[in-house]
Amino acid sequence: MKYGKRKNICTDTEADNSGCTEENSKQKKRSSSTADTIIQTVYILMFIMGGCFFIGCTAGISFALSVAGFLIYFFGVLIFFSSAAKSIIAKRLLWISRITGLFLMILAYCAPIICINFETQSFMYPVKRFVYVYGVRPAAKDILPVFLSESPEDYYFRTEGSFPAQDYRPYSYLIFHTSEQALAEYESRLSQNSEYTKKTIQPKSDEEYNELVKKYSKEDAYMADCPEELPRHVYNWLVKGAGITDNLNNAVIYGHNSNSDWNPYSGALLNYETGLIVIWR
Repeated sequence: MKYGKRKNICTDTEADNSGCTEENSKQKKRSSSTADTIIQTVYILMFIMGGCFFIGCTAGISFALSVAGFLIYFFGVLIFFSSAAKSIIAKRLLWISRITGLFLMILAYCAPIICINFETQSFMYPVKRFVYVYGVRPAAKDILPVFLSESPEDYYFRTEGSFPAQDYRPYSYLIFHTSEQALAEYESRLSQNSEYTKKTIQPKSDEEYNELVKKYSKEDAYMADCPEELPRHVYNWLVKGAGITDNLNNAVIYGHNSNSDWNPYSGALLNYETGLIVIWR
């Protein structure tokens, strides 16, 4: 009876007894090399398939996370790869650097996904606020509350990412109904900020309103109800985004002192009659 030649594959126990350590070491290195190839392929594909665009969308967070992830992975492989086959500690540190690096890279792409989604899920507010404030518009932390004091009604929170386009400015729109007490607490904090000035809304006369109705098309007729003191882009998202058509004649507005007709980029509207709060930045 003929027997085939036994392949030189050794287990860890056999390696100790038969001197096959070198062969096992080569096999482990090949396995590790395959893992690194998979990780690198995933990262490259993510970057090619819109990754560059996504990183720019929330650059403040995504760029830092992607760079940190790459450096942790790169130096982990550089330092521990050669000794991982011989040392269990080096092997563990190698895999920790791989997993941590890849996790941070993936997290970098999750930030813009969170930024442009979850507009009506109030439980996502703290996360969306964090992504917008630290990834897109740091100055927004002064006007967007850290937490919502109560369970809000008709909640709508739109956040826009950064995009390389001329005359483009990313905005956030936080809209919801809440209690009079919550409104008063928020106004108390905002009134202490010297960068914002309070003003009341001046209702339009019937003649002014009718002129505006004629000015707009049928589709945009709702804009005739927009108070002159409220930026039109804010009122547009109030109606079209949040679906709210409250009477705003008795509302108050806190506008940033640097606001102008061409640059109404920050403020808040408070309507005690309906419990409505609208914040934009």
